[in-house]
Amino acid sequence: MAAALLGVFIWIIAYRKLPFTDILKLIAGGLIAIFISIGIDSWFYEKLVFTPWNYFYFQLILGKAANFGTDPWWHYFNLFFANAAPPISIFLFVFFVIGAIKNKHSAIVYIIVPFVIMHMGIGHKEMRFMFPIFPLFLVIVSLGYDNLVSRGKVSKPLLIALKATFVINILLIVFRTFSPAQELVSYYRFLNDISSDKNYLLIAIDNDPYSYAGLPVNFYRSPNIETQHFSSYNLAEEYINNYSEKPILILHNELMLGYEFSDFNKKRIYSILPDWISNFNINDWQSRANLYSIYSLEKTPVVKK
Repeated sequence: MAAALLGVFIWIIAYRKLPFTDILKLIAGGLIAIFISIGIDSWFYEKLVFTPWNYFYFQLILGKAANFGTDPWWHYFNLFFANAAPPISIFLFVFFVIGAIKNKHSAIVYIIVPFVIMHMGIGHKEMRFMFPIFPLFLVIVSLGYDNLVSRGKVSKPLLIALKATFVINILLIVFRTFSPAQELVSYYRFLNDISSDKNYLLIAIDNDPYSYAGLPVNFYRSPNIETQHFSSYNLAEEYINNYSEKPILILHNELMLGYEFSDFNKKRIYSILPDWISNFNINDWQSRANLYSIYSLEKTPVVKK
């Protein structure tokens, strides 16, 4: 938030033309808030702590966030267009640009722009880092839309498109309200349901299926499911070829499981998408969908000669 506060301070100096004594009062108020935060943080951590400096030092100087992966400076545009539900994201971005240009002297613009630029300079990028400015972002979006309406620039096709995005937005809100924040929770629910009276072996590749961000997800773990994870499906197949204790399930991190098992038939039994959508595979979109799926494996029947 330091970048946002710096933007506010620049705006005050540039446009409010405050007397020097008022500027000193603002600086004093900021320093008081800093000393209070240092006192509270140091109290709970039981040592001297200055959180804003620690954040700056570890993120920008030491680059610790890069340990979680790095992205180019423009990656936030990719994240926004993908996560803000296109085509809604496209309209939001256009209205924001119009609103920011038409209100370039607004304090809100001076808050948003430095904040975004600073985070673009940090190698590791996640959409949650932008959450603090989303309410302000929507204010500028509203001003941009209002500017178009007041100038009579909203054509009938555009108005129809906006109404369509409004309906899409309502439907998405309802969907997200009644769906878990993490996609895997739906799969854990399914696994709990089918294992209520039966034991299973659950296989996953690379990571423990009941692990998230390196931490165990014990709350959702079914006592009737044994888990095994392997670095590849070749190793998984070597294991299950000599396994016959329980029915076998696979939690795959994509909608389509391309690996073919020599002695087992695979069948997708669950994904977060409704079954009827799976019947439509135009341009083979399912092979590119980044969604989890659960497959069952059954031993291939031996044909007697």
